[in-house]
Amino acid sequence: MRKFLGPGVLFAATAIGVSHLVQSTRAGADYGWSFIWIILIANLIKFPFFEFGTRYANATGESLIEGYKKLGAWAVYVYAGVTLVAIFTVTGAVSIVTAGLFANLIGWEGSFGILTAGVFLLCFIWLALGKFKFLDLSIKVIIGLLFLSTIAAFATTAVDVGLHWEWQTFPDFDRKLDLAFTMALVGWMPTAVDLSVWNSIWTVDKMSKDDIGKNKRQVLREFHLGYWLSAVSALLFLGIGTMLMFNKNEGLPDQAVGFTGALVDLYTEALGSNFKIVIVLSATAAMFSTTLSVFDGYGRTLGRLVKAIHPKWGMPYALTVFIVSIGGWLLVTTYQSKMTALVQLAMLISLVVAPLVGYLNYRLVVSKDFPESHRPGRGVKLWAQAGLFALAILSLIYLLSISH
Repeated sequence: MRKFLGPGVLFAATAIGVSHLVQSTRAGADYGWSFIWIILIANLIKFPFFEFGTRYANATGESLIEGYKKLGAWAVYVYAGVTLVAIFTVTGAVSIVTAGLFANLIGWEGSFGILTAGVFLLCFIWLALGKFKFLDLSIKVIIGLLFLSTIAAFATTAVDVGLHWEWQTFPDFDRKLDLAFTMALVGWMPTAVDLSVWNSIWTVDKMSKDDIGKNKRQVLREFHLGYWLSAVSALLFLGIGTMLMFNKNEGLPDQAVGFTGALVDLYTEALGSNFKIVIVLSATAAMFSTTLSVFDGYGRTLGRLVKAIHPKWGMPYALTVFIVSIGGWLLVTTYQSKMTALVQLAMLISLVVAPLVGYLNYRLVVSKDFPESHRPGRGVKLWAQAGLFALAILSLIYLLSISH
């Protein structure tokens, strides 16, 4: 499996970011252990649609975007619309948290816009010069260190504070704030369904021509590793948030630097000042890896979408990453004082579009044109159908809630 190790880890890097560090920790602080079942259900209902991205790429040597084109031009335009709606909001949401953590790491007191531009420039150089191989290698190291440090933080907190399973308050879905927070978390837990395209692109880029249609078990196993690693990490962050912050009545600021600083201070207060540098480095590494993955994923997606819509056109990778950077920077500088609102908006958009992308992915892998050896079994099909139904109901509930 070592040969194929990469796309699943990149997926984990994308997922272990805002949804984990920010939302899972907030869920623990506000609702305690009651969110265990919500995190588990969100991971379960979305699993097939991410897995289908890897499955399709392994079977055909193509990304989901090329697959959507085979369904018809309408499918490509639907996904292009989804991407245009989400691209800069998602980029801004992950980048604003990353920049806030960098500010705390280096003690930055200057312009937040300049700091963000510096972070974006670092990401751009990292990706434009290093491309996939360097991203693949560096993310493996970052995610390995992050996961180990998160386990250590959870274990240390559990020993010092205790698990206290009784610390839980179930969300009241009659309250719009509780409903919106829960739906937002589901929208990005483990991450947005439309990002399943990235997993297919990374799988294609990792494979050689000789690997197409082969080694299905190893490729899927590697994806499973990354996916469930992300799920376990979400539960660890939930636990840390519960043990450190539940019933503390200490609100976290909306402004990016203030929020990340308060988060670091809470962890430091519980674990001791000697752990502060470890906490800041781990959190910054988590968000930087997420930002790198988002820039790379959207950069590759834009290039493939342009080619799918107009085969004679092309956009260099460096140009697409630059476009992602500029759009994200504009949003970050505009909403730096409303970080939590920007994050929640990005998550809710992802929830609403999830059934559309999930349906497209399902259509591809059950098609008669898809290799029979790679088609999902009856159990996985039923799992996907149940997931589609659940995502559609959740999206409808949220849309109805905001219409009243």
